[in-house]
Amino acid sequence: MGRTTDKIVTVAAIGLLVSACAGGSKGKTEGLPAGHGGTLRVVFTRSGGTPYLFGDYDPQVSGDAAALEVERCCLFRTLLSYNGQPTDGGGTTPRPDLAVALPEVSQDGLTWTFHLKQGIHYAPPFQNREIVAQDVIRGLERALLPLKGKEAMTICGVTRCQLSGYIAQFYTGLIRGAQQYANGEATTISGLEAPDPQTLRVRVTHPSGTVAYLFALDTTAPIPPKPGNPSAPLGAAQGHDLDYGRGFPVASGPYMVRGSGSIDFSLPPAQQKPAGGAAKDSFALVRNPSWDPATDDLRVAYADRIVITGVRGGQEVRAVRGKDLATGERMVERDQADIVGDFTAPPPLVERFQRSPTLRNRVVAGSFDVVMTMTLNLASPPLDDVHVRRAINFAVDKVPMRPILARYVSNSTVAAHVGLDSEEDNLLLNYAPFGTGEGDPRAAAAEMAKSKYDRNGDGKCDALVCRGVELIFPADDPARTRFAALIKADLAPLGIDVAVRPAGDNWRQLTSDPSSRVPMNLVSYVKDFPSASDLYLPLFSSRTLTDPTGGGDPSLLGATPTLLRKWGYGVSSVPNVDARMNECDEQTFRAQVTCWASFDQYLTQTVVPWVPLLSWTGAYIVSSRVVKLGWDQSTPFPNAALDRLELKRGS
Repeated sequence: MGRTTDKIVTVAAIGLLVSACAGGSKGKTEGLPAGHGGTLRVVFTRSGGTPYLFGDYDPQVSGDAAALEVERCCLFRTLLSYNGQPTDGGGTTPRPDLAVALPEVSQDGLTWTFHLKQGIHYAPPFQNREIVAQDVIRGLERALLPLKGKEAMTICGVTRCQLSGYIAQFYTGLIRGAQQYANGEATTISGLEAPDPQTLRVRVTHPSGTVAYLFALDTTAPIPPKPGNPSAPLGAAQGHDLDYGRGFPVASGPYMVRGSGSIDFSLPPAQQKPAGGAAKDSFALVRNPSWDPATDDLRVAYADRIVITGVRGGQEVRAVRGKDLATGERMVERDQADIVGDFTAPPPLVERFQRSPTLRNRVVAGSFDVVMTMTLNLASPPLDDVHVRRAINFAVDKVPMRPILARYVSNSTVAAHVGLDSEEDNLLLNYAPFGTGEGDPRAAAAEMAKSKYDRNGDGKCDALVCRGVELIFPADDPARTRFAALIKADLAPLGIDVAVRPAGDNWRQLTSDPSSRVPMNLVSYVKDFPSASDLYLPLFSSRTLTDPTGGGDPSLLGATPTLLRKWGYGVSSVPNVDARMNECDEQTFRAQVTCWASFDQYLTQTVVPWVPLLSWTGAYIVSSRVVKLGWDQSTPFPNAALDRLELKRGS
């Protein structure tokens, strides 16, 4: 969610098993939950008729939320992970998975020590191989592997740049030696040590509670050594830069790719035959016979098999997405599939199901962890006055925006504060300092009267700077186009004349360039992992404002007087929240969550860099075969937790 330029959400951009032999294995049944069994049928609608999304199911590569859910719920275990539940069920709290307990943190915060459970084995053909600390190091070194020249061009042209891109910076900026390794200046990551098979020691450059979240990402999924060549740096993944997640993943979770037990990893990569379950038109998972439910408190694994297929469409991607989604949802409604696994159901379909007494139990809904906001440039008069910013927050009526967003993208709730509730463990669910979203003209006028731009105290701005205050947004976004018109009308009684400015292909450039001096902007943000560090640090840290790749929030929090002069502003200073953020970042576990919630209150009410508008919500519909639902809040766009979907007996 911390991404601004490369992960700003636009309406156009969101279209939004396993076996020890070729035939498959039923795996262990002791310890499985009551009601286990059956084949869960999942369809993907954005994959051009294949079951594969961007990056396939490669833990060190894939960045698509649907692929990440398949990895978390089914294929891979990590030192820490999530329980596949919504926030109120603890779904955004990292919990021990391969680790015996939460890591030990040194008093200075610079050393984190994980202790691995003993006796956890990989799926066939590595069923005799116990997962050890060096395997986790191998996985992370693969994720940060330096790529140069022709190799980099080839891999970046397909999928690999996703793994060495945005998420990688969290590791390289924190773990000692990770940046040098990623730069090709070292052959190992010096900050990762395995003093014994069951111990991983992580040394960091500065104290940060983010470590817990980073080692709950699939990026750190372990990789076993290559048979016959234990010195191969990438182990079983050696030579599989582009196809490891499609036909050769070595599973550690409840499921494995059907037929993967027959792969001979001792052969040269080009001679290895992919798992039979990884076909062009289907991706079939069966139970991993090495998985022991007694060692895994986080996954349920109801279905015996999970089969993912794609809905095939035509030529034009944007048009096909809508058509394919409709086809996929029709298949679910008719019990030809059990769930569309890569996108939430359209709001009209969800509402129809929820209105029906016989269909409402086939809907699972929750927060989608996207916040749509209007950013306020604190260096652009009259927005340099906090009373003006508070007045705007009181004035904007968000309620009419909800049906507009539902028509074009998603259902939503009114956003009352800057942060995501899921990243703050719902601590601020009832915090609404500017009201519940209907707009409060009287409170807005009273706040404006305190401003230096309201000289006669009548609740209206009487300064020239309140004329033609620009509000930009993507011109191809019909929802935000209508939002802008509503905001213009809401701010007029305050004496603020909004100049609505649809931006074309240059919208992203205007958003990321502080010298563009845009006063107000309609932007959406989505999380990368469920920590508020992922929102606040990349957006509001002063460091990001000078990031050559573009970054930082359009509010310009933390800009120095020198930078403001360089960018052509007359305002000489804006608030800086670096110290408060650093204080929270250094906290760990629960203390960090509560610190970020307190920071959110300070940011929302005292600094006021945004007008939070709407928080997206989403829902999945399921077939009549599904009798128990699940919602995984941990992935960037929350998903139905596939391992928690229970099927009717005999269906």
